[in-house]
Amino acid sequence: YAVPGWLKDHLIVAVRTNLQPGMAKVAVIYYSMYGHIKTMADEVKKGLEAGGAEVTMFQVPETLSEEVLKKMGAPPKSSDTVIDHSMLDKLPEFTGFIFGFPTRFGMMCAQFKAFLDGTGGLWMAGKLPGTAVA
Repeated sequence: YAVPGWLKDHLIVAVRTNLQPGMAKVAVIYYSMYGHIKTMADEVKKGLEAGGAEVTMFQVPETLSEEVLKKMGAPPKSSDTVIDHSMLDKLPEFTGFIFGFPTRFGMMCAQFKAFLDGTGGLWMAGKLPGTAVA
């Protein structure tokens, strides 16, 4: 899957920040079954890094079984780190998050919702105030 030129240019411009190196530490957190969202997340990463941000890529855990994924024709997952519940305590180290996920019937996919639901303790403890999110 290739990102259309007009969208690629828009994504890079939208995230260009002109920050000094080390000022922004951004986590790009995404879910991608077929690779489309991963492709867009990679372009966002390029734009952030061009603007001076330090970027870490995470994919949310899969909730479907390998059997179901195979029946759906899903390709293998990327090599980006899967952010599981044991890693949630690292999220406050970031100054910003960019989320990427497909929609299902107009709503975020279940895999990403499950990830966000798992961050409730961080929000309740006030560990993410002032964190920019897009």
